[in-house]
Amino acid sequence: MDTGLRGKTVIVSGGGSNIGYGISLAFAEEAANVVIGDIDEAQARKVAKKAQALGAKALAIKCDALENDQVSAMVKRALDEFKAVDVLVNVVGGASGYSLFTEKPREAWRYDLDLNIISFLNCTRAVLDHMIERKRGSVVSIASEAQRWGVPGLSVYNGAKAAIIALTRTLAREYGEHGIRFNAVSPGLVLPTSEEEMGELSLWRSERTAIVREPDFQARIMTTCAIKRLGRPEDIGKAAVFLASECASYITGQTLSVSGAV
Repeated sequence: MDTGLRGKTVIVSGGGSNIGYGISLAFAEEAANVVIGDIDEAQARKVAKKAQALGAKALAIKCDALENDQVSAMVKRALDEFKAVDVLVNVVGGASGYSLFTEKPREAWRYDLDLNIISFLNCTRAVLDHMIERKRGSVVSIASEAQRWGVPGLSVYNGAKAAIIALTRTLAREYGEHGIRFNAVSPGLVLPTSEEEMGELSLWRSERTAIVREPDFQARIMTTCAIKRLGRPEDIGKAAVFLASECASYITGQTLSVSGAV
């Protein structure tokens, strides 16, 4: 199946670790030009080398998606290098940890809101004028099934991911006339499958994800899945490629659950 992505330019914001890693390499396999923006520049470079080994053109850029100036500079560099941005994938996100709402400090609220919503807004705004001018483009954003389940201990994170879905639906309506599509992928629990899929700055190396790394926790999640395994980065990568591709040219404003039917 021809995805129509060969030679197209894709920015993956947060493209260095776990889900972002899988997405970056999935687009590389389609021979797209992959721009890997990540706060962890060393990890972004490692992924860029892997993308190049797959035959793709790849560029690693150090970028904190919470800093609008850095995001704008990333998009400008992508345009300077490849002359166009066809696809943006918003991956940057994460949770401050598990705790009940009344026990979560206000700085943790801000962390969850900024990391998930402000990153989305900064990156999306940075590419929109260019896509409007070209009358085409695709934005794929990573949500989470946690917002649908209402996972206890993740209240603000769940709300932030629900906002991503609402923004995706609204922007699809606002900019469809300009040929720009907005869709989201909503993963279940997705774990790195090797050390190389995690940069030194990855949340998967922090205490915030300690509970998720516990075998008992993972076993409980698997018992609820129709497909008896946890998600892998490449599962989300393939879904993002589909939604960004010409195969999904009449799909917009939608959220695709990729969770093993939890």
